[in-house]
Amino acid sequence: MRYKVKAKDDFAYRDILSALEGRVPIFVASEKRRLLSTGDLPDDCRQEIVSRGGQVSPDFQYDPELKS
Repeated sequence: MRYKVKAKDDFAYRDILSALEGRVPIFVASEKRRLLSTGDLPDDCRQEIVSRGGQVSPDFQYDPELKS
């Protein structure tokens, strides 16, 4: 499963990105949109993202079970 991580501001974006690098796969990192596309996120990573000012949502665009 892929996830979208949206940061509330530039500082939060850089903070979240540095916290996740090396811990989870990051497929796309858009500083302009303050958006990351990641692979599976363990619960501790999700909690850390939220505590650093981010929002996590599933990215169903890449879910093979939903494509026909």
